[in-house]
Amino acid sequence: MKDIDQIGQLLDMAESVSEKITDLNGRIAKIKSAVILFFTFSLFPVYLALKVGGGASIHVEIFAEVFRFLVAGFVVVMVIFLATAYRKIIHFERAKKLEIAILHDLLPMIHEYRSYLYDVENSYIDRAIIDMRLKRIEYSGRY
Repeated sequence: MKDIDQIGQLLDMAESVSEKITDLNGRIAKIKSAVILFFTFSLFPVYLALKVGGGASIHVEIFAEVFRFLVAGFVVVMVIFLATAYRKIIHFERAKKLEIAILHDLLPMIHEYRSYLYDVENSYIDRAIIDMRLKRIEYSGRY
């Protein structure tokens, strides 16, 4: 029974690591989506700033200068946002690589231990539970 508990602990750890990888993938996807949305919506004011400014009236020219100043500030904010998003993505990618390395170390250990348990007499239910938990880990997401 002690052997089943030990492989259960390894499976718990592998499931936890797998969940963390899935969570990190989700966070990375959200940041990338936010960057795409922000970039898409930020192009519109820049486009307007480039189009406005060819008017004959002094009021239009003043408005164009103010608008260009605001767009310049918006571009600075956009660059800061993109730099921050890039840093977060890099951080999450590094964490994901670490978790994947841990999972790649755990899975062979679990499979080797599972083979040992199959040689020792254990119930078919224990074997089925181990196999199902392993399948859930291996197919919980492509890394």
